[in-house]
Amino acid sequence: MNKFKTLLKFRLKYKLGISQIKYMIKNNPNGKLYFAGFAFLALFIILSLTLPYFFILQFLYDASVQLGNTNMVIGIVILAGQFMLFISGLFFAFNSMFSNKEGDFLSPLPFKK
Repeated sequence: MNKFKTLLKFRLKYKLGISQIKYMIKNNPNGKLYFAGFAFLALFIILSLTLPYFFILQFLYDASVQLGNTNMVIGIVILAGQFMLFISGLFFAFNSMFSNKEGDFLSPLPFKK
């Protein structure tokens, strides 16, 4: 379990770029401005992805109220969430398996079964 925690911490640290942001804040004279721009960009991306989703949910709820079956919205939301998770999981798996930098180093190594 300790190896898992260490690996998880390592992957989160380097995939999210937290160490690079800390370095930029400390060593760059415009580091705080850089961080503010990064935070604004992240917030903009999150809002631009979630607002259309909420509009679609509102449209689905209004349509289900007219049909008289509001429980249908819960099933559609769960199904849509599972579909989005599946698609993003495919992209993550492809990225971690085939387009990583250490793949060329690890592929010729003999692994014990």
